Amino acid sequence: MTAILAALAGTAIFLASAYSFYRWGIKSLIFYAVFTALFLFFFGSVRDFPALLAPVIIGAIGGLSFKYGWQVKTFILGAAAAIAIMSGGQYYY
Repeated sequence: MTAILAALAGTAIFLASAYSFYRWGIKSLIFYAVFTALFLFFFGSVRDFPALLAPVIIGAIGGLSFKYGWQVKTFILGAAAAIAIMSGGQYYY
């Protein structure tokens, strides 16, 4: 049950991030920086940082891709790079 809730929360963060970056652009980065900092301060540890930040970054790349009309390969490349960096950071930390 916990895994299902975590997957739904990640999906909700991804969709909210994509919409807000599509709607407001880079300005919504301030909101997500504060959101991530508050979440880590109250509920998590540094160990949870990559798992929380990955949906935000992928959603941001998706929202900006739609807003500026970038090609799908730009989204795929950016999402793959974000996942690789976050996975590497979680592995080595």
